[in-house]
Amino acid sequence: QLIKSGRFRFVDMSVVAEIERQFNYQRKSGFVDEKTAVQVGKHVGAQYMLYGNLAGITKADGSTRDQYYKFTLKLLDLKTGLIEFQDEKEIRKTRKRALFGG
Repeated sequence: QLIKSGRFRFVDMSVVAEIERQFNYQRKSGFVDEKTAVQVGKHVGAQYMLYGNLAGITKADGSTRDQYYKFTLKLLDLKTGLIEFQDEKEIRKTRKRALFGG
């Protein structure tokens, strides 16, 4: 939803190593025309880093099973190192086991 709003842009850090491999291929392999090779150093620098954690706990007591989830989200200003935003959400799901066949 943040991306769809048009007010935020995100970098997918999980593909940085693959991007670097592609840049190296374009610059050093000799297979790519220098005129069409992507220039290195043109990525937009990030101002903030958004990260979080999801934890789950299961508790069973007789015929009742509770599943707890806790999601924590933080927004870090990369320039100052200050956490600008932090929030958490807890979700609890309870399931009762049937007396027969459950």
